[in-house]
Amino acid sequence: MKVVLIRPGDFARLTSLMTRQLEHANDMWLNMSRDDQVFYKEYFDKYHRHIADNYGMTSPASFEDSSLLHDFEEALVSVNPPYSMTVAPLGFRSVFLVLRLLPPAVKDRFLDFLYAKVFKFDMRAYFPTSSQEEDD
Repeated sequence: MKVVLIRPGDFARLTSLMTRQLEHANDMWLNMSRDDQVFYKEYFDKYHRHIADNYGMTSPASFEDSSLLHDFEEALVSVNPPYSMTVAPLGFRSVFLVLRLLPPAVKDRFLDFLYAKVFKFDMRAYFPTSSQEEDD
């Protein structure tokens, strides 16, 4: 038996997966301690604002417009299916490939860079690492 990892990609708009995101964010906020609310407020606000503004940004217009059905068929009927498949636009598949190939320390720095560009703040301020402490 062969096992194929299928990363289904972004179908948030087609599945209504994120319709209760704001409600869940509010529940999370209310269940945080006051100290955690003070410490994480900037990160929490930016993260949930970004999710609300951008979820589904790579979602196809329909399931038929995506490669999902084709990829499932290939995984099921191919004699030698690939080890893993990512159902996403080429840019996102490329990022996943790079992340899979990078050594952990380089991957962490790359992800820190992406978070800084996407969320416009430094993740290391909230989650310091031993490499950052060495840099200081």
